[in-house]
Amino acid sequence: MQDKRSEPGPCVAIVDDDPAALESFGALLDSAGYTTRLFNSCEAFLSASRDLHCACLLLDARFMGMSGTDLLAQLERAGSHIRTVFVMGRFDAATRARAMRYPAVVGVLDKPVNTADLLKAVRQAAVA
Repeated sequence: MQDKRSEPGPCVAIVDDDPAALESFGALLDSAGYTTRLFNSCEAFLSASRDLHCACLLLDARFMGMSGTDLLAQLERAGSHIRTVFVMGRFDAATRARAMRYPAVVGVLDKPVNTADLLKAVRQAAVA
């Protein structure tokens, strides 16, 4: 019988332009047993997404270039249904409403993100 802990966990792609948040989310999810791939922009994620086989996406809302909701729209047009946990740096009802329109979005969390809520949302997204 093989030890399950030696098997890599589901892959989570993390897209955030804040280096501290990106590293923090990555370290947290790595410690929870997930395999993580880190991207500092939506464009960087898109250029690598064809070769990724991630179970879910942890996606920030605001970027200097393409926004998180722009990325969701492009993924939907391309036929991608990667389940997504959307994170927002400050409450914005319009952005929250736009994000929740996408069927792939399983939750929207506000920064600073509660660790238990993040792990629960990622677990829900990664196993669906």
